[in-house]
Amino acid sequence: GDWWWHDVMPDGRVLLMLGDVTGHGAGAAMVTATVASSYLTLRRMQPELDVSKLLASLHDNLVGLCEGKYLMTFTAIEIDPTTNSARCWAAGSPPIFLKKKNGDIETLNPRGNPLGFGEYSLEPLQVELTGGERFFVFTDGVFELPGTSGTNFGLKRLHRAFATIDAQDPSSARKAIVDVLGKHSDNAPPPDDVSFIVTDYAA
Repeated sequence: GDWWWHDVMPDGRVLLMLGDVTGHGAGAAMVTATVASSYLTLRRMQPELDVSKLLASLHDNLVGLCEGKYLMTFTAIEIDPTTNSARCWAAGSPPIFLKKKNGDIETLNPRGNPLGFGEYSLEPLQVELTGGERFFVFTDGVFELPGTSGTNFGLKRLHRAFATIDAQDPSSARKAIVDVLGKHSDNAPPPDDVSFIVTDYAA
């Protein structure tokens, strides 16, 4: 039930998204496909639509379709190169890790309920950027990945791994993270989808 996407807005803003529908199987997959289709329709009909309003529309569609039977945790990051800033939303999703140019890691925790749950309530968190930052967005399947001993990988270990990976580009960082997770689980098939996004910002 995981879905990710990226878009470039008409004014140059970049939008990154990662969602995770609760549950497994055909039902969750169908809900994921519906959310993806709803997003693409909204973007086609209203390309200038504000991200908060876009997420509110996805929430309303989920409520109407699933009536609370399925929810979707959702992370969105809107990067604006004209203002060197980013707005971040987290609908019940894990934190966002932001590595600064000096190597420090900032943990971002925007507030909000999962899409499809109760009233829409997402508060975007704005972050100022200077260039050289790296964003790491992930679903719970990453840090809940069980190891050979039965112990989950865990958020703290994921934080440490991201901090110590000194990759020059997002593709190399992605491979390094996959290698760390594979070593932990001995490359066993994961019980949940393992999805994440690594992206860099250069001013």
